[in-house]
Amino acid sequence: MPAPTIPPINACDDDDGKPSTANEWDTDGGGTPDNYFFVQNPSQLVTQLSNAFNAILAHAGSASSASGNDDRPSGTDRPTFGWSSLTESERSVADLVADGLTNREAGTRLFLSHHTVDAHLRHIYRKLGISSRAELGRLVADL
Repeated sequence: MPAPTIPPINACDDDDGKPSTANEWDTDGGGTPDNYFFVQNPSQLVTQLSNAFNAILAHAGSASSASGNDDRPSGTDRPTFGWSSLTESERSVADLVADGLTNREAGTRLFLSHHTVDAHLRHIYRKLGISSRAELGRLVADL
């Protein structure tokens, strides 16, 4: 699948106030734009950045669905009880907590807040019909 066409992001030249693309900002001849430019209309720049970001997201979404890589069960397809009911994030949390990590340690490893880890644990306990970390550790060990 070809890469998305990303609209150019316009900056404002400080000399004449006319819009110019970032490619025209190579004043040192190094082949890349300088690290700064002036923005006269911040909301227009935000819109342009948003459009570019959305184009990238649309491309990424169509690539995964076109290749069939998105094989995760949706909420309606996923069972409500047992190991198969756990999301990928919940499984990651369950594995780390079963290894003895605290919520903070698991959160750090997964780049999550310890509050998010706690929420995942509540969901895990409910879905597995357990009520403690020790029970979770035993279940993971039995897999």
